[in-house]
Amino acid sequence: MNDAAGLDDDNSLGRRMREFRKSRGWSLRSVADRAGLSIGLISLIERGRSSPSIRSLRLLAGALEVPMEWFFQDRWASTKTTHSQVLRSGQRRSLRLAGQGISIQIASPPKTEKLQMFVVELEPGGGSGGEMDQHQGEEAGLVMSGEIEFWLGHDHLLLSEGDSFQSSARTPHRYHNPGIVPARVLWVITPPFYSYLLGKKDRQRESRRKAGA
Repeated sequence: MNDAAGLDDDNSLGRRMREFRKSRGWSLRSVADRAGLSIGLISLIERGRSSPSIRSLRLLAGALEVPMEWFFQDRWASTKTTHSQVLRSGQRRSLRLAGQGISIQIASPPKTEKLQMFVVELEPGGGSGGEMDQHQGEEAGLVMSGEIEFWLGHDHLLLSEGDSFQSSARTPHRYHNPGIVPARVLWVITPPFYSYLLGKKDRQRESRRKAGA
């Protein structure tokens, strides 16, 4: 990983979050309370000193009242397309969480309705974060190169190139690249969760789950 580029990615994400939060007149404490995360962690993310896990990013999206894809760089508008149901490789919206060693590209056109595809790239040692996550929907994936460790409920699995999986996203899960080369996974989720706006009921459900943990 290019450390300078990684720092730029984290700084850019944190700066956008901070500017958006301040434009709404929200304090760090109010966002932290809504997200169920610590003020210190959110402050570190806003200053580019820490990368959020996938779970933390999802909770922050709910607290900021934006879909998760708001965090992605949008190249759709800058590239001409010949069909609204086709997405060229150069048009993928992308997100890099440098501190987590993970990059995600949305491989579905913007107006998808039933599912979303992603290309997930994991650097050696990179992953979704140390916390198990769970949310609505169903997920499936195909390991295109490398290998990943996949925790699914009480199961700990090692998936290699050509292996695939499918499960309820409500089952607690996380993933990690234990290898010495990058891993690349084609990921599919339904409904299109990254376009989904986490609502008040979802935040309440997350708070109850956290309290019962």
